[in-house]
Amino acid sequence: MEYQIAEQNGEYFFNGNYYLSKGVTSNIPNKEIAEILNFTRKLVKQHNGIDYLQTFYSIDQDCKLFFIDNLNTEMIESGGFSVSDNYATLILSSEY
Repeated sequence: MEYQIAEQNGEYFFNGNYYLSKGVTSNIPNKEIAEILNFTRKLVKQHNGIDYLQTFYSIDQDCKLFFIDNLNTEMIESGGFSVSDNYATLILSSEY
């Protein structure tokens, strides 16, 4: 698994529920999915928030993945969203 550095900083914490697309569950091994989740959590801690869009490349599966967070800190703290609105989705770039 290879991480592609995000071009922007952000206030996204990837701390809600996680969803996986059909393409991810069909093509990416659970071990690689866990690596992406753990790596993203470490990035969030290291930078105190990151960009909403994180990009990875699966060398073994030869495909690009997008990990997209739905809400940033300001949105969560506004009270205008429910707990169920706070989620991140891991998808294949071809599913975008």
